[in-house]
Amino acid sequence: MSRYLLWDFDGTLAYREGMWSGALFDVLNKACPTLTVTREDLRNQLSSGFFWHSPEKAHLHIQTAEQWWAEMNSVFTQAYQAIGIHETMALSLAGEVRKQYRDLAYWHVYSDVVPMLTKLSTQGWKHVVLSNHIPELEDLISDLGLNNFFYRVYTSAKMGYEKPNAKTYQIVLEDIDPVTSVWMIGDNPVADVQGAEAVGIPAILVRKIHDGVNHVCSDLTNLPNILKG
Repeated sequence: MSRYLLWDFDGTLAYREGMWSGALFDVLNKACPTLTVTREDLRNQLSSGFFWHSPEKAHLHIQTAEQWWAEMNSVFTQAYQAIGIHETMALSLAGEVRKQYRDLAYWHVYSDVVPMLTKLSTQGWKHVVLSNHIPELEDLISDLGLNNFFYRVYTSAKMGYEKPNAKTYQIVLEDIDPVTSVWMIGDNPVADVQGAEAVGIPAILVRKIHDGVNHVCSDLTNLPNILKG
């Protein structure tokens, strides 16, 4: 019997500069440095198309990382075309986003993460990542030097479901059973908090403030006190 903390990743444990629009912009800027396009122009084209934009839909037909990125490449291609890039060039640029997004130079672990993971581990908590993320999330976590903290890593790209879909939480609970206690920790009030609470898992919203959330931390400092309470 164990106590588990389910952690979101992006925006909770670490963050990527510019996020997805930043990756697309950097690819475009390298290829066409004189083009007068802004990151915001690309961000406006990425409000739909990702699997997590439709969490009610399963994507169990996606079996490999290549298939997942192929689906995303169509989203990236459309975004580039929407800002005036020719289809041939858009297809070429889209194919570079995977490498650009994974570039460790753009990824940063929040300064409070390692101390808090260490502290909570000494208090008997086991850490699990549950995130709407890329197929290579486990590799990314390892590259960032965090892999030794986590018992398991679950990414929606491999699970076939996106938070807040109840199946994401149910799969993890069945996998780590039996448990004496489990909490969800994340920065999204819908995917992380409402999704977890809908299946009976208490949740803590971190790094954001949102009305109607029972447990909120501006950073990770107060987590032990909430978990005790």
